[in-house]
Amino acid sequence: MHPACILLYLLRELSVKMRSYIFSVFLLCLSCAVEAQEVVINMEQSNSAYAANNYYITEVIDDRNQNGSVGKIKEGELMFKNGLSETLTEYFQSETEDNDKVPVSMHIKQLEITETNSGLKRQFNIKLNIAYYIGSNKLIEYSGSAYNQSRGGYKEAIYRLITDNIISNMKGFDSWVYKNKDKVTAKPTIDVEVILATRPDNANYIMYSTKRKLYITDFQAEPDDLSIGAAATSSGIGMNYTSSTLYNHTKLTVTVTVYFDRSRSWMKENGKNATTLMHEQVHFDITAIKGCELKQRIEQAELRQENYTEQLKELLYTVQEEGDKMQKQYDKETQHGTIIDKQQEWKKKVAYMVKQQTCF
Repeated sequence: MHPACILLYLLRELSVKMRSYIFSVFLLCLSCAVEAQEVVINMEQSNSAYAANNYYITEVIDDRNQNGSVGKIKEGELMFKNGLSETLTEYFQSETEDNDKVPVSMHIKQLEITETNSGLKRQFNIKLNIAYYIGSNKLIEYSGSAYNQSRGGYKEAIYRLITDNIISNMKGFDSWVYKNKDKVTAKPTIDVEVILATRPDNANYIMYSTKRKLYITDFQAEPDDLSIGAAATSSGIGMNYTSSTLYNHTKLTVTVTVYFDRSRSWMKENGKNATTLMHEQVHFDITAIKGCELKQRIEQAELRQENYTEQLKELLYTVQEEGDKMQKQYDKETQHGTIIDKQQEWKKKVAYMVKQQTCF
């Protein structure tokens, strides 16, 4: 064959192969486009949702691991236009605040739509897991599955599958709230019990008691030779708490500890006498007074469920600051117990204040 003919033949073959390759790439891209298609679920097909008798929904929260698609059918991935949380919040949040109803949030933990073959009909399946919360407290959780079949439009069938099952769930929860209305309250409540500890949680601690005065032998730390004082009392106010929340009611137990720390309290040899010991006892008495005041302030405080831990810390901090100020004033006016008449004044004043407390 003439060289020119060979060249034309090769170019023609190459052209055919290129056209075939381009066509294949086109089909591949078309396939990708079909697979990536999204089907938007329209939740505006109904003007009204279920209105519960005993609660109202403040928001719908999407707790699923995957917050995008809610399933897949042959037309593509199923999506809500504005996301599941926002779409359902708008759809079900049809009521304003009502003091006679319990405000709850609906948490969607699973919402999955799939399609299976069922003869001439299309069958759509749903798996649903919903929990209801008041604040951060879970009231109850439901899970289940259902399906429906359709010969007509798939969007309407899927819409009805989702709304019918969620509304059925809401009706069941409405009955549950009614049966448990004595436990589920619209307004968060806190019951507080404050206990003054009588037993130490530290082997070095002596708990305050009007029946147990300090002894010289209680001062067990090495003296601070650089200090001008003859002794030093390490006393303090501790606080811990436990709580449990059922539905929207919190039971809070606060334990206040007034202690003397033997391992950090010291007394020099020249301070081991009744006068020095009496001065240090008043220091411990002042700590006890402020500890009892803390107990009373907690009992009288209007604690809130959402931030009672911060409120307790603030009360403790305030009392500790007041206690430190009083301790410094005591040492300043008595010159660490060396001004006898001032020492006697403080002893009487503090003894009277201790008697006024209801803790001891």
